[in-house]
Amino acid sequence: MTAVALAAHPKSLLYEKVYVPVTVGWFAALKSSPVKDELLANAGEYGLRRTLEAFNELCRSLVDELVTEEMVRSAHGWREAILWMDGDWRHSDEAPGPDPTLAQLRMSLEAKLRRNISLGVLEAVLCLESACEFARRDLGLRGDALRDTLQGSRQLYASLAVLHDKQERERLSFLTGISGYLEYPAYNYSHVIGGELRIPAEKFVAARTADGLRIRFVRHQVGRIDEAVDGPAMRCPAHRPSADRAGSTYNDVLWDLLIGIYQRSGRFE
Repeated sequence: MTAVALAAHPKSLLYEKVYVPVTVGWFAALKSSPVKDELLANAGEYGLRRTLEAFNELCRSLVDELVTEEMVRSAHGWREAILWMDGDWRHSDEAPGPDPTLAQLRMSLEAKLRRNISLGVLEAVLCLESACEFARRDLGLRGDALRDTLQGSRQLYASLAVLHDKQERERLSFLTGISGYLEYPAYNYSHVIGGELRIPAEKFVAARTADGLRIRFVRHQVGRIDEAVDGPAMRCPAHRPSADRAGSTYNDVLWDLLIGIYQRSGRFE
């Protein structure tokens, strides 16, 4: 696919006009949220599951005020390129219908973005919880050693951020054994914390580095995707450099925040 074709592809334009600015705005809103600080302060009392569920509600609540009229108009023009979910347990209010008004499209877009946020955090929690269990059971780590190892192993989550949708589905199927996409709310934080959804120990390896012990996934080559048919492989907007912390991505900021929740809730003891 040529550079000109890539730039003109609706998926690229949606990232430029909608997904990237929403991601940047969302992380800024999260940083300044007093609710986030309250959740961290009370994680020891609430426990891990309750804190993560409350954090999910906070994440979703920050989305709606970030959607602008320009974003809605952009999404309306390129709505056929958007992957909408609909039916049974999925967000039935997400799919906008064949000829939606701008108001209807806004509701659908906001519902999709809320789901995207929940799914992104769920993937991070899945990586963190599974690696935590591996490090506790197979490496015998506890306390600060466990926290430091996991904090430095953020590549676990980052490795999913540069894959095409279908490649990510293949990668998650290899890691978890589930078929199809990892979908929220069919899978939620209770499934991860309760052990129903877990990346097993054999999918992890640990290695000593100059910065200490690090955990990563075993090597797995995802299949090649025909981009001419399926569109460009776009880097997750949260994997871009953070505007607030030099040398870090937005994913790194989220990973560190989840590490803080885990530590304050006593998961590393």
